[in-house]
Amino acid sequence: MDIRISGRHFEITDALKQHVEKRVENFEKYLHTIIDVHVILSVEKYRHCAEISVFGKRLKFTEKSVDTDMYSAIDKVCVRVEKALRRHKDKIKVYRKKDNKKRTVEAVAGDINS
Repeated sequence: MDIRISGRHFEITDALKQHVEKRVENFEKYLHTIIDVHVILSVEKYRHCAEISVFGKRLKFTEKSVDTDMYSAIDKVCVRVEKALRRHKDKIKVYRKKDNKKRTVEAVAGDINS
C-alpha cells in the first residue's frame, strides 16, 4: 500500500505525518486489495481539512472532514473511511457468486443433453 501525504497552505510536520501513517495502516485489516492512499491536508483560516482517497482493485473511496484541530479532522475522516471499507467488505462477502456451482451444473447438463 502506497501512502501519499500532501499539504496545502502549510508545512506537514513529522508528528503529523506519523499520525496519518499510523491511522492509514489500519485500513489494510479491512481490505488487502488497497493499492494507493492519498491524504490531502489543508488549512483555511481556522478550518483544518483532511481528505483521504483510497484506491484499489475495483475500489475508490473519497472522504473529507473539517474541524478546528488537524488531528481530530484526521481521526474523523479515518473513521469514515474505515466505515466505508467495512461496508464494502460486507458487500463483497454477501454478493459472492454463490450460483456458480448451479450454473456450471446447468451448463454441463445442457451440453450433455445437446
